[in-house]
Amino acid sequence: MLKAMRRRNGGHILSNCRRIEAVHPIKGKPRLALVFPMAPRKDVTESQLAVLAEAKVTVTFAVFGAVSAEQKDYGVAALPELLLAIGKAGHSVSGLGHSARPLARSVFSLRETPHADSITAYEDYLALKHSVEAIGNRQLSFLTPIGGRESTKDEASVFDVFAALDSQLLTYAFDLSRLDDEKATKALYNLLLKKPAQLNGRTVALPPCFSASALRKVLGWINDRGFEAVSVDTLTSDSPFADAVGDSAADAAHLLAAGYTVATRENKLLLEQTLTRAELYGMLVPREIRQDYLTSRLLKKEAAFACNKRKDKEYYLVPGRVSSAGMLFAFDAGWPLANKHAVLMPADFADFLEKAAAGKTVQWAMPDGKQLKRRDVFPALAQLLLVETGKDTNG
Repeated sequence: MLKAMRRRNGGHILSNCRRIEAVHPIKGKPRLALVFPMAPRKDVTESQLAVLAEAKVTVTFAVFGAVSAEQKDYGVAALPELLLAIGKAGHSVSGLGHSARPLARSVFSLRETPHADSITAYEDYLALKHSVEAIGNRQLSFLTPIGGRESTKDEASVFDVFAALDSQLLTYAFDLSRLDDEKATKALYNLLLKKPAQLNGRTVALPPCFSASALRKVLGWINDRGFEAVSVDTLTSDSPFADAVGDSAADAAHLLAAGYTVATRENKLLLEQTLTRAELYGMLVPREIRQDYLTSRLLKKEAAFACNKRKDKEYYLVPGRVSSAGMLFAFDAGWPLANKHAVLMPADFADFLEKAAAGKTVQWAMPDGKQLKRRDVFPALAQLLLVETGKDTNG
């Protein structure tokens, strides 16, 4: 029920923040991404790293900052050496918030009364990102709103907060983190044995204190059933989107890697659906301009880029959306602005390409049919934004 509500309430919204829970099933050897939440933990994390090293497997550790100044047994602040060990071993990290507390109480938690506003949530996760970067680990690309909420006291969505942080929303297709070792291993074994197709391309959260013996057993089962356990980063690099593979998805993936926005909040390209002018322009906003727009609207501060200062041009737009940033960017770029919320026609896109290409050659065959579909634009956008800037779309 909750997932159905999520899709109705924003599954079609273009966003640089995408929910990473499941990707399109991996062709060839199936893969699943393992996540250890509430890390690092004294003694526990070391034993988990040792077993993973034996098996030559890399996973994702979901880390948080500090429980309290007195707590020395877990958290990045108390155990920076474990965070370094996680990164040195090749594992990826996601973030659970800086001020995570017992019983999964975070800035998005249902247990918080009152729960945090959007600026507090933003600053909390930003503090964790800075802590992780300062210790020398890789940047946090994935964040998770532990605690049960996906909105703030001022009714901002978790997507709004994480989009301003330029991070992805990591949730779990199979959350075994609240189970004990015996129940978690049994649940995963049953999935591997009875429903393997449901595991391919999915994220699985294991118990935070999963023992070395239980982990060794689970990794053996995963291998015996023909699966490969990987990190979330590896999973999404092989299959970036939840609903698409093929040439159009490959073009979209190149744009995504270059920092552009191509998918919806639910990580779908929706290739067979139509496209509006505002959505098209939202795909084309350079990362630094997009992030300046999103943070200025969330934090209610002055934007740095001139195009983002034009709040008078947000009439009939939704402030804080990537598509709104696209329309402001298009205004300064001199692109066609009419009928921003209407379905884009092939002739409209051809007119846009003529202006945006500025005399450069972009090969695009106008498709049959009256309405433009999303799959029709990605080959041209890949040329416009990558080839013409001297980058190779073939990687």
